[in-house]
Amino acid sequence: MTKKQRKSGKKKTSAFVDNGFEKQPAVLAHIKGSLDDTASVEHIKHDEEQEDYSVKKKKSHFIIGLFVLIMAVVGIISSISAISKAIGSLADDASFKNELAKYVFPLVVNDAPAFDKIEDMPESAIISCAVWNILLNSDLSQYETEGDNVIIPKVDVEYNINKLFGSSAKYEHQTVGDLFLQFEYIPEKNSYSAPKKPRYMLYSPYIDSVEVVGETYTVTVGYIPPSLVMLHEEVNTQPEAEKYMVFTISITNERKTIKALTYSEKNKELSLD
Repeated sequence: MTKKQRKSGKKKTSAFVDNGFEKQPAVLAHIKGSLDDTASVEHIKHDEEQEDYSVKKKKSHFIIGLFVLIMAVVGIISSISAISKAIGSLADDASFKNELAKYVFPLVVNDAPAFDKIEDMPESAIISCAVWNILLNSDLSQYETEGDNVIIPKVDVEYNINKLFGSSAKYEHQTVGDLFLQFEYIPEKNSYSAPKKPRYMLYSPYIDSVEVVGETYTVTVGYIPPSLVMLHEEVNTQPEAEKYMVFTISITNERKTIKALTYSEKNKELSLD
């Protein structure tokens, strides 16, 4: 200190602050501290804004997700409703009923026995229905003939068995039929001999009703004797069925498979009449 300072009793105040390393002006240190405090506040504020934005974003995503889910459910319900209406319309369609009548005709004309599953159906009936399907629905000109009979390769019979009953049907090739109508199996030719124009036909089918659950079609079929068919065709009226049977048919991608054949409750009405 100078003599003058000692006399006045005043100390010189330093304009610098020792920060441990070097002296900084006190004003700058004060400003720096203020800036540091401001940066901390802004940082906190920025974090709060980010958190608030994140919450809003999550809420927004939840609302959008919920909306998409609701629309998907509505779409599914609408699709199911449309499909149900389409199936109902299909079941009532005359051309579809004619298609079903043609499909079940081999079992109706043969008066196939009732069965709850294909394993219960007699092998002779399985083969007979397949031969009938060829005679009714195939071009017979492709086959060799012997007199009034047509020679049908067994592979074609096997194909038609699969077409009617699916691949689970079990059978052994054999002669089937009775005294009135017979389909003879000829082992040396691996073929069947059958009349080209069978005169013995028990019934013709009439589709009474069709019920649909998923891919399962429950088809009630009236069995019409040939004489009644001819009689009612002349007067253009619907013939009365002699009996009713219920066909359970699986239809997937337009492929049909007969799963069961049972008696209909409508037969009780016939017995009352």
